[in-house]
Amino acid sequence: GDIGNDVFLKGFRESIVGDANAAGALQIVWPTADTAMRASRRLAVHAMTDQSGTAIMTGPHPEKWKKYREYIKASFARHVPPSDRRTLHHSKLLAMFDRENRLVGVLGGSHNCSGAAWGVHESDAFVVLSYEVGVLVFCDADADRRDRLAAMLPWKSPAPRYDLTIDVPWHGDHLLNRLKPKGEEFDRAAEAAAAAARGLLGDDTGGLPVLRGAFPAHDRVAAVRCVAAVDVHAESLEAHASNRNVCTAAALQKMQSKKGILHGSVFQGRGRPVRRLAAGAIVVVDGTATTLYTYPHQARGDVVVREYRLFDGSGYAHTGVGTSPAVEADVAEDVSARPTLGVFLGEDPRPAALAAALADGRVRRLLEERFLGVWIGRGMVPAPGRMDHAEIVARKIFNVLVDGPRPALGAVVRGQRVLCADPDATEALLASPAAFYDGLVGVLDRCTLALEVVAAKARRREEMAAARADRAADSAKVIADRYDLVVFEPQDTLAAAGRVKILREPLSEVQAARDLPNEHGTRKGDAFREDLVPFLRELARTETGLALATNLGEIATDPARRGRTKEHSVRNALDDLAARLDVEVGEELDMDVLVSWRCGAAHLERHGGDADALAELDKPPPDEDASADAVAGGPEMLGRRLLDDESGELRRAAEWSPAFAEGGFMLKTAAARYAAEQGGPLRLLRVLVVGADHVARERARAARYDYVSASALAKGRDVEAKIRAPEAEGETEGVESF
Repeated sequence: GDIGNDVFLKGFRESIVGDANAAGALQIVWPTADTAMRASRRLAVHAMTDQSGTAIMTGPHPEKWKKYREYIKASFARHVPPSDRRTLHHSKLLAMFDRENRLVGVLGGSHNCSGAAWGVHESDAFVVLSYEVGVLVFCDADADRRDRLAAMLPWKSPAPRYDLTIDVPWHGDHLLNRLKPKGEEFDRAAEAAAAAARGLLGDDTGGLPVLRGAFPAHDRVAAVRCVAAVDVHAESLEAHASNRNVCTAAALQKMQSKKGILHGSVFQGRGRPVRRLAAGAIVVVDGTATTLYTYPHQARGDVVVREYRLFDGSGYAHTGVGTSPAVEADVAEDVSARPTLGVFLGEDPRPAALAAALADGRVRRLLEERFLGVWIGRGMVPAPGRMDHAEIVARKIFNVLVDGPRPALGAVVRGQRVLCADPDATEALLASPAAFYDGLVGVLDRCTLALEVVAAKARRREEMAAARADRAADSAKVIADRYDLVVFEPQDTLAAAGRVKILREPLSEVQAARDLPNEHGTRKGDAFREDLVPFLRELARTETGLALATNLGEIATDPARRGRTKEHSVRNALDDLAARLDVEVGEELDMDVLVSWRCGAAHLERHGGDADALAELDKPPPDEDASADAVAGGPEMLGRRLLDDESGELRRAAEWSPAFAEGGFMLKTAAARYAAEQGGPLRLLRVLVVGADHVARERARAARYDYVSASALAKGRDVEAKIRAPEAEGETEGVESF
């Protein structure tokens, strides 16, 4: 259970204070998003400290936080470091106070605040999933010790409760959402930028190219050409559909789904556009804000509609549903290779020197002709106020800290910083309009070198892609020369571990754009992992066979797992995976798929067996005698018999046998079936097992087969050094089951 789990929190309170319902007796001290961001000079996404490291200090995800019950949210208290410290420590402390708020004791340890670490009451047992260590110090009878221990706490005590109208717990996504805002956060940033621009320039910009939205994503700008006249609307299609009630709730849900299906009514009632782009016009758009939809046209089938957010923040334009797109991305004139100037104001909303410099005729012409635009924002909000978009852009992108009345300046081109001027450097640039003009010319000069860096990075990416393809071919050749059969454990190699949603076809262009992969290369709507596709494509051209043998079925019977998956869902997922691999590789691989359904004996012993899990199955397992008979002759006989098992009854009976899940039985069966299919003796078959964890490695060792980690298949010819024989040094020692 996580921190939002009622069962875990009630049990935790009961064990600590003796009352499961005493919600007010428990405080969860965790920094708010703004406290964490202000404590980190570099605004790291994964850590609140300035030091680099592997510790990921992140709280509840914003979407999870929205779903937490109010009493859970009310348990959160602010982690504010004491005045003599500014670092937010990666602490895991349990501090206990009496009714007079005097410190009684502190437990410091490795425990996260989760059911896995502290334990959760199941129906018939108290389950702890991980081993932790800690030191408990009592101080109730020693006032001096109490004072010294209280002074060591890394937060101000008593910790104030969250103000739930403004406070949210720190999570890296809050930083990302404010750096590259969307939805309400974008509207907030755009409104603040417009207010800052009005305060500096007034309502009449005098032709100065002022950008009105949030700071454009500096690394994803693109130029597009209008094939026909195109209307620009202030609202996006989704905002229009949500705010104007132009379609049903069901149609809006389809529009917001991974398929992004547009209903024709979405184009109605949009009102007067804010501007019209003439045919032939070239405009710059924010690439991170391009949204793809699918419009089911009655005559032409599915039409892909691209909606662009204009770089200047003035609104949105889309390609339409005509016979040809109204906007095309193939633009010869690369106007997107111009820099953007960022102006970050301090306490003074209209610095006289800055206003004078921007009012200069030569400066304005240079900015209009050679720059993409000027973005103006409030670069500083007095602490402990909310840390908004402009301040985050100044610190995260330009590494400048605006503190006081003076402004700061920054400029970027294609993701490369070409100006980072703190208030001191900005003051020198604004010494006179002429000095500012010369400074902008210097920015343009630096752009040439910056664009060369961008081009070099693009070439490097192309070279790396080609090198990956070459390494895949080299790895496949090494494996094909050494082995007759490669058996994959698909979990965490070809599909995300424990996930059963695998699409039989690759994602469409719209789906791929709307379901971006996470840091592990996995998408929410599709558990398929494409890392090994180049290797499989090359291996399929050889004589080496492929098979899948997986313990994925255990998620249907694991007594320790919540929300068990049904048998038919697992089988469908494996069928879908095999079909997906055929499509990705480009030919039918004809792979046999074996799956074990029972957990290992050691696991079952720890959890008292799997009788309860078996009782919850969507259909009963095979008769125990039938399962015993299926595996009685050993894996070699079973493999031969599977060739004639047209009904699948023998296969299911064997796969549900506890013996099938132990040791190398399943792997040996996969090899025996392949050997029988090829008409050769099993003893001469050279087998390699590919997996991603110690369980797969141990099964390979038990079967006396060579093993290689899936990640090693990207090593090219070096993969040979990564293969582990079962008798190799270090492979003969078993993994102790605690």
